[in-house]
Amino acid sequence: MRNRFLALEVYEEWFEGIMSRRAWKSFVTETPGMSQFRQTMFSRLVPNLRAIGLVSPRIVPRYEKVGLTRYMNGLAADRLDGAGMIADLDRVA
Repeated sequence: MRNRFLALEVYEEWFEGIMSRRAWKSFVTETPGMSQFRQTMFSRLVPNLRAIGLVSPRIVPRYEKVGLTRYMNGLAADRLDGAGMIADLDRVA
């Protein structure tokens, strides 16, 4: 999944001769739109993983290391409603 977000196929097609792969990865990961996308994605994903029991004590330190535990207390999909999701998006904007 991580590689899909790096859009390496776009790099190879359009930018390979213009910038290095390292510069491309840095550009893509630091772009505000991608940062917001990852934040929204993990705010939905991590609570669901927790709710279905896939966040074990063994995995929590790894989540802490990459900053994912900040999403741990979010609402899982079965607790979300449309109004709450829109309110979340409005708070970010």
